[in-house]
Parts: sequence; C-alpha cells; structure tokens
Amino acid sequence: MVSSQHPLNWSRLEVVLLDLTGSKISFRPVSISFG
Repeated sequence: MVSSQHPLNWSRLEVVLLDLTGSKISFRPVSISFG
C-alpha cells in the first residue's frame, strides 16, 4: 500500500520544514493526520 511511501516522503519534508521553519512540532500533528 501507499503507507510505505508516505513515511518516505514525509521524512524528506520533515528535514525541509526544520530548515525552513525550524519547527518540527508544527509538522508532527500533520504526520499523524496523514498516518
């Protein structure tokens, strides 16, 4: 299923968000919503 692809894509986005916004907390809730 796509479940395996989701974490892979998020893993990359998480690093980008941390660099851009620097707030992993903001992305944490989003990951749960998609997961």
